[in-house]
Amino acid sequence: PDDKFAAPRAALASKHADLRVRSLRELAKRGSKGEAGSSVVPGLITRKLVDSDAAVAATALEALLAVSKERTEALRTGLLRGNATVRLDALLRAALMGHHRDPALSDLFARAFDDDDLTTRERAFTLAAILRKPLAFLKNDQSFGRRTVEIGRRVAQIESGEYTKKIE
Repeated sequence: PDDKFAAPRAALASKHADLRVRSLRELAKRGSKGEAGSSVVPGLITRKLVDSDAAVAATALEALLAVSKERTEALRTGLLRGNATVRLDALLRAALMGHHRDPALSDLFARAFDDDDLTTRERAFTLAAILRKPLAFLKNDQSFGRRTVEIGRRVAQIESGEYTKKIE
């Protein structure tokens, strides 16, 4: 039988990031339309959550969100199976969507404080402080201030789609 996903599957294995990004976007379109055989799409996309190229990994999270019926589950997958960039993006997206207190994700928010990646731990703490009433002792912490600005930039990039558009 014809494998309708042979071309996107081959493109995902390419050494060229732009081709992997295009393939993820194509899979997102096909998967969100419920195309026959599209049940394999989430698995193909999930494998790219750990791609060494940050734009590919970020696009994989976007694609997974597009094909998932349950956005919370897609975010959970990103937090559990993604690389450091994807884990941070999943945290930010969950917060932007108001899911940071969702019982399905709250344990993963807490786990982010113990993440293997220092940057993810720092950003998780900063995000937690932003989402709650800012802690008084942080107001003079220059490092916290820089991280807050970095998170603000990343949120703006996520909302505008700028981060993944630059590779097109």
